[in-house]
Amino acid sequence: MQNNSLISVLKKRFNKFNVIFNYVFCRVFLAVAKDYYVQRVTNKNDTLLSLSPVGWASWNIFVTSMFRGTKLVIYEGTPYFLSPTYIWDLVDEFKLTNLFIAPSVLDIMEKGNYVPTEKHSLESLETFISGTSIVKPNNYNFVYNKVKKDILFTSAYGCTEVFGASLTFDRTLPVYRGEISCPGLAVDLECVDESGKHVVGEIGEIVIKQSSPALPLCLWGDMFHSQFKETYFSKYPGKFCYGDLAIINPITKGIIVYGRSDETFKTRSERLFPQIQDSLCVSQYNKRRDERVVLFVLVRKGYSFDEELIRKIRSTIKNELSEHHVPALILETKAIPHNLNGKKMEILVKKIINKMPYNADTVINPASLKNFENVPPYED
Repeated sequence: MQNNSLISVLKKRFNKFNVIFNYVFCRVFLAVAKDYYVQRVTNKNDTLLSLSPVGWASWNIFVTSMFRGTKLVIYEGTPYFLSPTYIWDLVDEFKLTNLFIAPSVLDIMEKGNYVPTEKHSLESLETFISGTSIVKPNNYNFVYNKVKKDILFTSAYGCTEVFGASLTFDRTLPVYRGEISCPGLAVDLECVDESGKHVVGEIGEIVIKQSSPALPLCLWGDMFHSQFKETYFSKYPGKFCYGDLAIINPITKGIIVYGRSDETFKTRSERLFPQIQDSLCVSQYNKRRDERVVLFVLVRKGYSFDEELIRKIRSTIKNELSEHHVPALILETKAIPHNLNGKKMEILVKKIINKMPYNADTVINPASLKNFENVPPYED
């Protein structure tokens, strides 16, 4: 259906509400319709509760479900504030069939043991989705062991730019802990290595290889599309780059998302830390795929890496950003790896400290990699 036809249909159906429709809305609507109607995420008779703030794309995505007839239950606030079981009370009270909760909230609910009691039936609940950040294996364990066994619990992956799911689930495919079942419809998704080659069984960067209805066309105010091309297509020419890392399981074909590939620590070191020559910041994971931030610091000659410097770094980051930005581990390094273009090799260091396979062919100072081989593991 062309946008003109869709706008005409929507205007005719909702003209009594004086709703104004435009092409941006229709692009979003079509993307959501593809992901949630065609792939049967929600059905006409479903009742859905999404614990998503209004500013998230996921909130807008689920609100669009009303066009299919899905009933929405709106809740604002922390789901365990009124009582530890309040969210499960809502499931039974409103006969919810679909529930969306972010993994960070699931982590808190697991630690606090905010689980259903004997008085909760949860009989109506059929589909439980989590997303907006990495859904870890322990989230699957929590839902299936503590919430409900006979349920479809799964995750989806996308970004605000595509306003939908690039990776999603299919009801005909099995669910594996920590994995997303398949790419969404009309999404030619790959994981590629640093050379742009598609890889399976090893960590790579998520890209969309061919045009998709959900891809953005431009950035607001970017008249000549230069910023748009630089942001999304410069790293792998002709391929839309998300800036996230993932691995395709060669056995299940499921996709495991690992997080950002462009992690950098942008310090104003000349003013705040004259003793720091350079730095590099990456993520480290434990067996549960919990994440902590590790900051490597290269100190200038004539200065020392000591507890006083570490305290100053922590204090400055906390005051200038927030407590959540403070690295869990701050270590000294004698060198930082760069490629031929002078770019720091964050992804390579991230692979090294997480004991993943890596290729050092593009590093101009390969001896520097030894500085990252004995980083303490992140214990559970």
